[in-house]
Amino acid sequence: MRYALQTKNYGLDSMVDSFFRGLPELGASTTQRAAMDVWESEQGYHIEAELPGVSEKDVAIEVVNRTLSITVKKEEQATEEKEKEGKYYVRERRNMNFSRTFTLPDSADTEQVKAKFSNGLLFIDIPRKEEAQPKKIQITLEN
Repeated sequence: MRYALQTKNYGLDSMVDSFFRGLPELGASTTQRAAMDVWESEQGYHIEAELPGVSEKDVAIEVVNRTLSITVKKEEQATEEKEKEGKYYVRERRNMNFSRTFTLPDSADTEQVKAKFSNGLLFIDIPRKEEAQPKKIQITLEN
């Protein structure tokens, strides 16, 4: 597909064409997926995800049994005013929808999972369960 703007006698057609050459065509799908780091420490398990352009209200985190799910649903809010501003040639920032799941180890305390969001980064901390402490059983004498 050739991209061209209406220009007159300024030689801009060739500049615009060369700029847009090689870019995805309109309507081309782009799969987006967050870059994530997952690691273990003495305190527990940690996940950091890069979510540029996403806010905390676009992110859902759930733990069911030992499965942690991170779901992102960011829909572009197209407005008539934005569409009146001009014509798009390339649109790669429409939506960011994906889901990732992680199976947590038995030692993960799924009741104490904490998440925070800051500057497009999601931080999830899953502490370890406190190790079962031996419980001393008191023996009573029967009369």
